Amino acid sequence: MEDEYITSDQSSRLSSRVNGHLPFNLRMPLLLSRLKINVEPTLIILSLCVGILITVVPLFTFWGRCVEVADQYLPTKLPRNLENNKIKCSNIFSINETILRNGVEEDIAEMKIYFQLAGGIPTLISSPILGLWSDLYVIYSGLQLFTTLYYEKINMWYPLIFAEIVMGCFGGIATIFTSAVAILIDDSRKEMNDGGIPLRITITTAFQSLFLLFGNYLASYFMVPATINIVEHVNSYIILIFISFISSIIIFIYTVIFVKTNKVEENVPNETIWKTFGSVFSGLIDVLKIPRRGYLRCVINISMLLVFIDCMTSDPSLFVLLLKSTPFYWPDVTFTYYVMLKTAVGCIGMTLIPLILSYFNIHGKDSILLMIGFGAATIIALLTAFAGSDYLIFIGGSLYFFAAVTQPGFRTFLPKLVGEDQTARLFTLISLLYVIAPIISSSILNVIYEKTFKEWPGFVFVIIGIINCFGTLFQVINHCLLLPIWKEDTINYNILENTE
Repeated sequence: MEDEYITSDQSSRLSSRVNGHLPFNLRMPLLLSRLKINVEPTLIILSLCVGILITVVPLFTFWGRCVEVADQYLPTKLPRNLENNKIKCSNIFSINETILRNGVEEDIAEMKIYFQLAGGIPTLISSPILGLWSDLYVIYSGLQLFTTLYYEKINMWYPLIFAEIVMGCFGGIATIFTSAVAILIDDSRKEMNDGGIPLRITITTAFQSLFLLFGNYLASYFMVPATINIVEHVNSYIILIFISFISSIIIFIYTVIFVKTNKVEENVPNETIWKTFGSVFSGLIDVLKIPRRGYLRCVINISMLLVFIDCMTSDPSLFVLLLKSTPFYWPDVTFTYYVMLKTAVGCIGMTLIPLILSYFNIHGKDSILLMIGFGAATIIALLTAFAGSDYLIFIGGSLYFFAAVTQPGFRTFLPKLVGEDQTARLFTLISLLYVIAPIISSSILNVIYEKTFKEWPGFVFVIIGIINCFGTLFQVINHCLLLPIWKEDTINYNILENTE
């Protein structure tokens, strides 16, 4: 019997020797479990991928469409010559090309509506079913790469719209992010309390911002202005989107092999597909309508409205169109520098502000983050609307130090409103809002921009500022409604245990 007892030191030495002989595919999951790493690499590398694409895709879309349609704006009709079109587009910010520039901006603003519909409608169906287990940007990045390679031979709208449809069928980028964040939050619930912001979530969010910044940096590093060299300018788009494509493949492989969810849902083989859809969507509605303690149900519904507002006002395409028009005429390199500034100060802000708040003994620190974020977003939008020079635009960019805190704020505020069994449903709802909001945004804000960009290009940002101002007001209401619960339950903040 004595041989059966092994001391802890002997056990650890034995474990280390055994691990040394384990194959890589068994050692890697063991190492990740010891480091408490699960879905974090997916979120971080995905941020690199997104950091590249959100910078490059709007710029390439502007360039590609300009090359495709430049001959249509000639004083006299001539045979199509792509080389001449490229020369005209490389000088599109000169006074002589105002008509061409306005035509390209109007074309992109109009097509943006169809883009959102093409990607949004399939996502509404697939998002609740697929969750994290989608293709993780692989096909989307691949089609973006195909477009950059062949935009001279085919109308670029066709592969781009097809990319949106395919990404929607596989869940969409919003589904990937929200499902991954739901897993991260469930892993971090033990660290949550009424004012606490879990360190694991804060660190992951900071690393996401750093890799987003690195993606922006790569864009600025490889980007060559068309006025210097047209061939290298086009090649820079190809290189950057190829990097994004490779990153998405790495994410997909890691997620399939290593990411583990906390719960395994039971399959019901006898249910028809319509019953499956019905049960999924009824479960989502239950999150919003079941009776809860105090005003908690009202807070959850207001919070969903806040998510909608945040997503609706965050579309960068209108900002790109504004900066490509008078009086700014920004080249691609200047735009990438701005994105780098915005991302860098945002990363610092979302790290420092929660850290500063942690020294104060107050309730609802994550709620305060949301109030700060929406307030800063209001100021940024209004500065952009009335900006007449680059100075005010960059001042607004520096205010992302405060505006960026909505991300860690949402990630800790929202899951505290529901129990662990409803976290995934809550974030599935959020992913659906991320789909619906851009569709409505494109239908309203893009139309406003089309109607007003000749008289006042920044007018649409006045509307965005007003919407964000309402967001600030709604979060103040949330804070006031939750204060009685926070004061009553200061030790263990798990509201869902008190459902009615």
